[in-house]
Amino acid sequence: MIVDANPHLYLHKYEYNGKKIVSTLLTCLFIIPSTFSQAYISYHRLIVQAEEFIVEEDYHNALNCYLCAISSVEYAFTKDVYNAAICAAIEDDTTIMFALMEKCLKQGVDFSMFEINRTVFSRFYLTQQWNALKNERENYKKVYQNHVVLPYKKTLDSLDILDQKARSRNMYWLLHKPHSRKAQRQRELINNTDSLIYETIKRLINQYGYPSEKNIGIGKSLCYYGHTCIWHITDSAFLEIQKEAFLNGEISVERYVAKMEYSKKDCYHYLYLWKKESEAEDYNEKRAAIGFPQSVFFAKLQQYYKKTRNINGFMFLYYN
Repeated sequence: MIVDANPHLYLHKYEYNGKKIVSTLLTCLFIIPSTFSQAYISYHRLIVQAEEFIVEEDYHNALNCYLCAISSVEYAFTKDVYNAAICAAIEDDTTIMFALMEKCLKQGVDFSMFEINRTVFSRFYLTQQWNALKNERENYKKVYQNHVVLPYKKTLDSLDILDQKARSRNMYWLLHKPHSRKAQRQRELINNTDSLIYETIKRLINQYGYPSEKNIGIGKSLCYYGHTCIWHITDSAFLEIQKEAFLNGEISVERYVAKMEYSKKDCYHYLYLWKKESEAEDYNEKRAAIGFPQSVFFAKLQQYYKKTRNINGFMFLYYN
């Protein structure tokens, strides 16, 4: 069975029609410095295009964009491969669908994800290819587990507990009496804990690489959201490590942009996609200030959810 999307094999039957695709990330990623990895910059642009086609219910061109993106990088994010499989199923292209399903299984997606999504996949339940994949699911789990570094994950889990423990003690004084002695001691505890965690994580990264889907695994939303202890590190040198991880496809663009927001790197704030109608005006004002057009993607996404209730089961990171 075919494992990876191959543009020469698949894309001969899909011709991108060059529709009006201008979206927040697609537009804004053009301003990221040219030193960034072009492979994953192009990848994220194509994924944005694919998601815009989905909310327009143009699954043919969505699949085309997904296949171009997946075939352009060594590792494609799991939620994108899963969404591509749904598009292939809707388009009734079983060759591509089963290839993408196999790739999903090897990246940690449980076979039940496909079985539960009856709207899209039920008509394939009795096919030979479906049963072949189902019978091999335990072997695919082993392939996935061989990539996950369990000692790494367990250590990060323990650092998360340490991080939360330091922040959960005496928070009343930090919030309501920030100049008190207890608040000062709490700040010292948090700073000392953060320093210890930072040094430990740097050693872990040197040993195992940056924590990502590839070595930590995925969650129920088919992505690795990141440990809180990493989120709290704002050291400028570590931000450079994270930028390099983004370039290497180890951090999703949504997570990277959100981290820049958390670290108060204002030059990135207009990349953060608004999720609520109440945020749209402020967000688009920021875009207008730097010469970018208004973003309508999330308005379209909300309309898509209201119209279809996402019956096809697509995984949009912003909503899941």
